[in-house]
Amino acid sequence: MKPMSLTIGMVEELVAWCAGSEALASARSGARRQFLGCEEPGTEELLLGVGDAYPRERRFLGWFCFGFRLPDGRLPAELAAAALLTGPALVLALRCIKQARYVTVVTTMVKPGEGVRLRLEDEEFDIDSPILGHMLCMDDILCAHIVPDGQSSWLLRPGWLVWPGRFGRAVGFRIKTLQLDPVQMERLFQGNVKEGGRSGRHESWKRHQFQTESSEVGR
Repeated sequence: MKPMSLTIGMVEELVAWCAGSEALASARSGARRQFLGCEEPGTEELLLGVGDAYPRERRFLGWFCFGFRLPDGRLPAELAAAALLTGPALVLALRCIKQARYVTVVTTMVKPGEGVRLRLEDEEFDIDSPILGHMLCMDDILCAHIVPDGQSSWLLRPGWLVWPGRFGRAVGFRIKTLQLDPVQMERLFQGNVKEGGRSGRHESWKRHQFQTESSEVGR
């Protein structure tokens, strides 16, 4: 019998439950304010390719489902799994959810139409994704939520994006210094980052074009 594995379809079902659950409505509203910086004056999208409604909502849902802690310490995705799954499928999903990560990684292998291999210095992640296998090139930098499938590969969660330009292979040896959490990354997209303890706006970022998950491209 083939070992059970988590699938992208199962991940999307968890995300859909988290996005629509009435039980999570209050938590979702508070998390959205935190993620989007709704209470920070002057917050706006400055970077090309990240301000559209669909990819922005996907970035929020990826973080909310797999990175936002509820008052009881659980992740919303854990509640979704308990509501939708039973038996071995539930055990598998909960194990994988706990290992989910948000990473900035360099592309080290492209398998056209199949997926990619990504590196975070001494760690490697094989991603099964025909879309990334088509879009990415060697040395591209990807920022993504990923979750293990329970076997040997990883799955994309909502909200991935490809950094504009390439930094060369040398960046792969120090890419851990570039890691930001999803909220910090959103502030970077808005041009709201800290310099010397003060908030600053970076007009130079306006010319950067990101490739993001879109409703036309799919996942």
